[in-house]
Amino acid sequence: MSFGRFEFITDLQYKLKHLQHEVDAFKADDKYVKMDLNFQAMLAERNRKIKKLQNKLADSRSETVSVRNNWMQVLEDLQAEHAKVIHNMERLNKAIEERALEAERRVNELKDENLSLKRELYAIKTDLEEERGKNQKLTTQINRDYENSSIPSSQKPNHKKIMNNREKTGRKPGGQPGHKGHGRKRQTPTSVVEIPASKEYLNNPEYEITDIEKRRQLVSIKLVLNSVEYYTVVFRHKETGKLVHSDFPVGVDNDVNYDSSIKAFAFLLNNHCNVSIDKVRQFLSDLTGGALEISKGMINGLSREFAAKSVTEQKKVFSDLVGAPVLNEDFTTARVNGKNANVFICATPREVAYYATEHKGHKGIKGTPAELNGNIHVHDHDNPNLNKIQTFSYKTLLSNEFRYKSLDFF
Repeated sequence: MSFGRFEFITDLQYKLKHLQHEVDAFKADDKYVKMDLNFQAMLAERNRKIKKLQNKLADSRSETVSVRNNWMQVLEDLQAEHAKVIHNMERLNKAIEERALEAERRVNELKDENLSLKRELYAIKTDLEEERGKNQKLTTQINRDYENSSIPSSQKPNHKKIMNNREKTGRKPGGQPGHKGHGRKRQTPTSVVEIPASKEYLNNPEYEITDIEKRRQLVSIKLVLNSVEYYTVVFRHKETGKLVHSDFPVGVDNDVNYDSSIKAFAFLLNNHCNVSIDKVRQFLSDLTGGALEISKGMINGLSREFAAKSVTEQKKVFSDLVGAPVLNEDFTTARVNGKNANVFICATPREVAYYATEHKGHKGIKGTPAELNGNIHVHDHDNPNLNKIQTFSYKTLLSNEFRYKSLDFF
């Protein structure tokens, strides 16, 4: 038997002997009684702890209930106070709403009163302008005499004396010595005619020829009707029979064409000189002895053609008027297609633009340089009814820079 096995058996025998002693103690009831007493003591201590904890739990629950009741009371008080505040705010909001409705109603009443007063004021101004016109007309009629009307001077025996407040200088009338005269401008001669020397002076020994030449001009104008006829040979295609010919110059599209000189002359007469279409047509016919008969439709379409071909120049004029430091403005009346219309004028010392509108007013300047120009505006403070403005199909625009350059646009 090995040494390890011996120790293991010895250990088991000691453990067995110890267990036999415990079994004998239990059999003698001493151990069990002691254990039971110990258990009862521990159980009693445990029960005391549980009782104490239960008492603490009961106190805690009671305290929780008290705190909860207190909080509930506080919440009820807060809810009551909040409900009171809400009620007051609702009353205040209702009062404010009623005041706002009352103020809005009063504002509407004031607007109606203001509109009524404006209409009344406009009617009064209209009547005043009519009365002023009548007054001016009557005053003019009263002040009519032989000087400002066709009334003969014999019907006004008491002629008023024209006062002359100028002081007498003693000098003779006319140009004064040393003053440079302003004669008529000499023109470049198209022909020169020499007048032969007079025999009275040429063959007279009392006179001798000098190097001085005396020159005078006779200026006249002449309108010549110049008609250039272009022609070219026509060719026929042998198979198709199509007729072809060489191209004519630019602008020679119809059997009879008018060049830029005639178009520009008619355009300037009609627009710049304010000559009617019928009179422009008759004037050109009379100047050419009845040879030139331009239709009314062609003269009427020149303004539209000019406006279409001068878009770049119009934009430049528009830009210059928008940036002008001082812009002069006015409305004037005109007849468009047999109806009354208005013409809005924007002008500077260099340029002028005309815009046709149906009515006056702030909307009448919409789309014009006056709407965008933020500098000085010079006008007559006309304040008519503001109605809807309608811009016509084209604008007649002439500036001093290219008024007489119409030949470039036709």
